[in-house]
Amino acid sequence: MARRLVLALLLIALPAGAARGPRLPKPKRGFQMHTSHQHRLGTYVSASLEQPDGSFLQVFENHDWEHPRELWTHQQAPWKDQDPPIIRLARGQRMRFTCRWQNTDTKRVTFGVETTDEMCFVTGYFYRDDETSPPISGAGCFTVKEGLMCPLAKTLSSAE
Repeated sequence: MARRLVLALLLIALPAGAARGPRLPKPKRGFQMHTSHQHRLGTYVSASLEQPDGSFLQVFENHDWEHPRELWTHQQAPWKDQDPPIIRLARGQRMRFTCRWQNTDTKRVTFGVETTDEMCFVTGYFYRDDETSPPISGAGCFTVKEGLMCPLAKTLSSAE
């Protein structure tokens, strides 16, 4: 059964005229779809998978907050030629997502639901290896009926 994944960045504080790009470490297992959501100041979102050497390999990227891209693994290489066509995560392997903004306003912008506020979400669908196994988890994540929500993951801020 596909479960929903919501990776959220809630602690946003963009000083007037600033460009920011926090990176967030994230969850586990097999993913089938990724997309993103930002508001008008969003300039970039990416998702990357941790590799055996500790580096991260990018699997998703979006530069357009108004028309977010979707990654469906059954339609895109290299995953579409695999059986099953999923992004496979090993136990303990991490996923990271990066968000960037350019605050062109004359005031500080923070997280919120209005279009004059800002946000960053990476969402998607994942599968557990075995439905009888315990739900997956991650630091700053909550298991919910529909899947996993990660609003409190550790933030690695960097001004760029």
